[in-house]
Order: sequence, then C-alpha cells, then structure tokens
Amino acid sequence: TLPDECRLAAAKGTPFTAELLAFIYTQKYAYHASVNSVKKMLRDMGAVFSKSTLNRYYQMGTDALMNCLRDVLNEETGKSDYLMVDETCEVVAVEDKKTGETHYRKKYLWAFFDKVKKLVSYVYEKGSRSREVALKFLKDFCGCISTDGYVAYRIFDDAEKHPDITHVGCWVHARRY
Repeated sequence: TLPDECRLAAAKGTPFTAELLAFIYTQKYAYHASVNSVKKMLRDMGAVFSKSTLNRYYQMGTDALMNCLRDVLNEETGKSDYLMVDETCEVVAVEDKKTGETHYRKKYLWAFFDKVKKLVSYVYEKGSRSREVALKFLKDFCGCISTDGYVAYRIFDDAEKHPDITHVGCWVHARRY
C-alpha cells in the first residue's frame, strides 16, 4: 500500500523487489525471525547472501523507508492528545572536520511517544538537547505532555505562550523525588 516512490526507494541499490523486501521485513519484524533464519529462507528460494550483505540491505531499505515516511510518522504522532516526551543520550561517532579523525561524543536523541497508538517518533537534531528540538516537534501539538524534570520542559508551564499544551510531571520521577 506504499506509494510507488517509497516502494522503489526502499529496494533501490538492493537485488530485491519491493515485494521481496516486504517479505524479508515481515519475517524479521512481524515473526521475529533472526537474520540467519531469513538468510536460510532466501537460500532455499535460490538467493544466497552473506549475513553482512543481508544486514546492509536491511539497513538500506530501512533508511529509504524512513526518509519517505518520517514526516508521516511525526505528523501522526503529533495528532495525539497525550504524549510522553523524553530525551536520552547516546555515544555517537563524530568526524572532526579539520583532521578527519573520528571521535565519540555524548549526543542526545528525543522520543515522543503516543501510548494509545503505540507510535514513537525519534528526533535527532545533531545531538542537541536544546529545548528548541521539543518546541519544533510540538509546535502544532494540542494536549498533554508528560515529562521528567529536565529544565527545558518548563517552557510548557507557561499557559500564555503554550495555551494548547498541558504539561504534567512523570509519576515515576516523582516517586524518586
């Protein structure tokens, strides 16, 4: 049911048709088949791939699909009337522009979770922990957001600036004082 441009983009650069890629994703994500099991299924169908090659095709297809569907996912998540919002740090490889060396730095990833629809939009804005990331995602949002005590969320306490957003605290964090 995907538009043709998404179906073709997902399979681009792989030897798979969009339908075969959909079969592979279904095996992996719906039926929890391991990469080795999927590799064996493909071998039985006459397609022989190494595990690393198959993983590369998974990643290529996933990247292409997310590029096509990111805006739709974010829009659908933002339609909720209740979101759980949090940011978390990850260690990310960053290339030094002067020397070309790779260094590992702590960067941030934001999660906007619609519990009812079981949808999560992950937002990575160059690893920023700035409140601007949340403001940008929630600019058209109307409803409640549940957050921890991070100071960046306090801007949503101002009912004059954000009349459509009700900011509530997280009970798990309240239990921790």
